Amino acid sequence: MALVGLVLLCTVTTILTLRWEDVSPLHGTTPMVRYSHAATVLGDSMIVSHGYHYDHKARKARWKDDTWAYSFSGRNWTQLTADSLVKPSSRTTHPCLW
Repeated sequence: MALVGLVLLCTVTTILTLRWEDVSPLHGTTPMVRYSHAATVLGDSMIVSHGYHYDHKARKARWKDDTWAYSFSGRNWTQLTADSLVKPSSRTTHPCLW
């Protein structure tokens, strides 16, 4: 199944059917809504990294420096952490390739 589109991290379409399908998480913690992030599909997972989160209470955008993986088969999110103390700084509008 090849993915060609993503809207609000909850619907996808496939090249074979060209129909949207709800893939909302069934359980667990989810990442904060964000924009200007990077995302790529790797096997059964979509990796989402960095970007901005708009804080409506403070009325300003805040940098995000976290990385999450969404499992399409498990329909859940997992926050990814590095094994080292060094990690990329917060960033937006950057590419993500695999």
